[in-house]
Amino acid sequence: MVMICCSQEFKETGGESDQAIIDISRYALEHNPDTRIGLARPRADFPSRAY
Repeated sequence: MVMICCSQEFKETGGESDQAIIDISRYALEHNPDTRIGLARPRADFPSRAY
């Protein structure tokens, strides 16, 4: 499963926390312990501006 990140919480914590990612990952693993999880970050529209 690949999830597109990044929520405001993820950005504000420098990638240290995102409750939605944790909740979805936990749910997937409860139902299928063999689930592989990845995060993808969309390309910035304006790469010269930092998040």
